[in-house]
Amino acid sequence: MKNLLFILLVAILLSGCAKDGETGPAGQDGNANVQVEIINVFIEDWEFQNEMYNAQVSSNLLSDDIIENGTVNLFMDAGPGVWLALPEGNFGYAYDSSTLYLFGKLEPTTTIVLKLVVIDGMPE
Repeated sequence: MKNLLFILLVAILLSGCAKDGETGPAGQDGNANVQVEIINVFIEDWEFQNEMYNAQVSSNLLSDDIIENGTVNLFMDAGPGVWLALPEGNFGYAYDSSTLYLFGKLEPTTTIVLKLVVIDGMPE
């Protein structure tokens, strides 16, 4: 009985390995649903209020669709080839459909370079 089950199992597995059609056309290179923007936040963009430094930056990558279906990631340039994922202990962010809201505990003393990465959850 075990031999019969083994033979039947092997026959089922091998019968499922047939090639039934032509290979489809190659897809497009890249990630159509990932967009990146480099943003410079200058010292004069920051205001001190409510015991925090705050800045607002507009971005065309943000939208209602991204908020509902996608994701937003923000990174700070921490040196050549190094990007620090935010939020981080002294620096955070929030966003709506058009604006990044940045806040931090430490006073910015230089231009801060950010990388905004937006991933659409509904690629076309």
